[in-house]
Formats: sequence, structure tokens, C-alpha cells
Amino acid sequence: MKHKIPALALATLVFLSNAPVLASGSGGHSHENSQSTSSNETEKALLSGVGEVKRINQKRGKVTLKHGPIGSEMPGMTMEFSVSDPELLQGFSKGQKVSFKITKDMVITEIKLAGSAESLTSKAQDGHSDHSHDNKAEIGSPGEASNVSRTIKITMFDSYYEPKNLKIQEGETIRFIVSNKGELVHEFNISTEAMHKAHAPEMMMMVDYGVLEADRINWEAAKKMQASMGHGMHEEPNSALLEPGKTRELIWKFPAHVDLQYACNVPGHYEAGMVGPVKLIH
Repeated sequence: MKHKIPALALATLVFLSNAPVLASGSGGHSHENSQSTSSNETEKALLSGVGEVKRINQKRGKVTLKHGPIGSEMPGMTMEFSVSDPELLQGFSKGQKVSFKITKDMVITEIKLAGSAESLTSKAQDGHSDHSHDNKAEIGSPGEASNVSRTIKITMFDSYYEPKNLKIQEGETIRFIVSNKGELVHEFNISTEAMHKAHAPEMMMMVDYGVLEADRINWEAAKKMQASMGHGMHEEPNSALLEPGKTRELIWKFPAHVDLQYACNVPGHYEAGMVGPVKLIH
């Protein structure tokens, strides 16, 4: 029987998929407040996209991307873009899958490897543009069944998890049994806060491509997205993306000294509170 979708949760998903850029009025603000408002408006005006690098000309500050739809502003196509700082392109090469943020004038201000927690915006500011760092290694690795110390059941409801937090020994290997008891599609993803934020544009792209619907995953659309964009099937060992009523097992070996979260990155769900802390203990 077709699930009835909670009106508030569905409205949140639809709103985030089609949200217009909001502009603040000029009013009688002080110069300081005007600067703050201007900065906030600039942040809101940025659009997100995901694509494949086809050509780079760092000297000219240009990159050609085969990209999917960028918000409601631009359909998927292959196009040359300018970047706000040529240093942003250092370390990238043809064929890499990237996510990026772009202004209304089609200038890229941030670009990173798809699924990577760190963008070249921060690296350029720090004087480092090295992509050799493997962010996945920070959060742990797929575990072996023979090393599992215990099993934890994770239940996903609409806007929250049970349990609401986890305590894991550093280096411990856990078997998770993840079940979706809500009426919407949900995700259980083990990452850092920064990696969750970096993953969000890819999940939005899955909505744009018709892969993520409110209460189901369109696997045919996922296959097409995988073929054209290099991702779409959401086959990650640290994550389970589930339709209502579905269950999946994953085994994960945790690292040491990292602040981790488990969260749902379906658009609007993280912001609604579908996130829990992982405390690693000695």
C-alpha cells in the first residue's frame, strides 16, 4: 500500500528542492549590518552542482565541466567556467568527479572532489593545495565480520534515530543493523560534520535527477545518473540509504581521535535534526 507522506517532512523536501534565492531589503541598517547582510546574501546566492572535469586551464582560471542541472538556473551540459581564484584548480585533473559552488554570474568560488570533506577554498587560503589526503581514512574503514565485537541496531524514523547517540571504543568493529521505520527515504551515514556538508550537494543532485523521491528510490534513474555523472547508486560502505520498511547491515571499523556523526543527508533531513554524535572512547 502506498505510504502517506507526513505533510511537514514532504513540504521540507519539496521546498529545499525548489527554494528560490532570497534577497534582503536595504532598510535603515548600519554599515556593519549592511556588510553582514551582503555577506549572507552572497552565501545564499551560491548554487551547487556536481560534474566531471573535461579540461583545465589554470593560467586563464578556466575549467570545463560536464555537469548536471545547476539549481533551476541551468540544465545539464558541458561548459567552460571561470573560477574566482586560479589556485582553486591546482591538483585537479581531467576525468575527476567534483562538486562545486557557483555564483549567479557562473563563477566557481569553491570546488572539491565529489564526496571529499575538504574544498580547495580552505586549502588555498592556508597555502596548501594538496589532494593526496584521503578523507575516508579519517572516519574508519569497512570491517571484517570476524572482527565484530558487537551488533548495534539503528532505527530510522522521520526526523530522528534510535538510539540518539553512540559510544564506540576506538578501533572497535561494529555490525550495524539499520532499519527504516519512517514513511520517507532515509540515510544512515557515518562521517565527519564537514563530510556530511560536502555530501549534501550530491544528495540534492539525486533529487534533481529523480533518483530520490519522497518515499522511494528510483533505481532506473539512479543507473542513468551513475552512467552520466559517475555517482547515483549510492554504494558506499559507510552508508545505508533505505526506502521505508527496508533493512540493511553494514560493518564498520572505527578510527581514533575523530569527531564523527551519523546522519541523514536526504535534503532537509539533517537540518530537521536527523543527526547523532559518535563518541569514541579509549
